[in-house]
Amino acid sequence: MSRLPCLTRALALVLALAASAADADTLRRFALVAGNDQGGADTRPLRFARDDARKMHALLLRLGGVSPVDAKLLLNEDARDFLAALAELEQRARAARARGERTALFVYYSGHAKDGALRLGDTRLGFDDLKRRLAEASSDIRIAILDSCRSGAMTRTKGARRAPAFDIESGASRDARGLVILTSSAAYPSGQGRAERR
Repeated sequence: MSRLPCLTRALALVLALAASAADADTLRRFALVAGNDQGGADTRPLRFARDDARKMHALLLRLGGVSPVDAKLLLNEDARDFLAALAELEQRARAARARGERTALFVYYSGHAKDGALRLGDTRLGFDDLKRRLAEASSDIRIAILDSCRSGAMTRTKGARRAPAFDIESGASRDARGLVILTSSAAYPSGQGRAERR
């Protein structure tokens, strides 16, 4: 699993992407941060997934413009808890947009991934299901960071494309919308990280 310097780089990218679409004061940010050291009986326990999640959560609150009431931290919770927390944040984001606020939804996961799914203990959350939820979320900006082996398979599923390197400009349009998925590895354990834009 990644250490704090990787987390800091990921957060810097998240902040830059969010800032490129709206002024920090006018963008309401929601964050779901999950870390799970357990991936089921066919995996070895991880040592740092929960620690990485705690650090990312703290960074988002301290530097990322996320209010504590708009952030959820899940440690060693299962897929049902993950989806319930995501649904709650999606509902809060919808309500904010109905009041005329621009919104961003950040999802960070540190833990096991295998066979096309995040492994949250003995439960699974399929990449296709998560990607569909993120694509359909009503937030203006949706950013997912998956810090897990084989997480790059999420960017190879139907409708995804590998994106070239891109610049982030601080004066970008306030009408910017979209989904960005960052993964710490390719679809195979020895691969490199990938980025996808929609």
